[in-house]
Amino acid sequence: MAAASPSSCIFCQIGRSSTTTTLLHTDDKVVAFRDINPSAFRQLGCLSARKASLE
Repeated sequence: MAAASPSSCIFCQIGRSSTTTTLLHTDDKVVAFRDINPSAFRQLGCLSARKASLE
């Protein structure tokens, strides 16, 4: 399976703040944001800040 290009990967876009997603927390290790379609009351998405910065 081929990797998505950074410009088309939604998680890379969120990590770079290239979307309208509100980031709840960001530091040198993690990026946290609200899930767009949560299945639980306070469901969050978390990304490795390193992954976002590599793309």
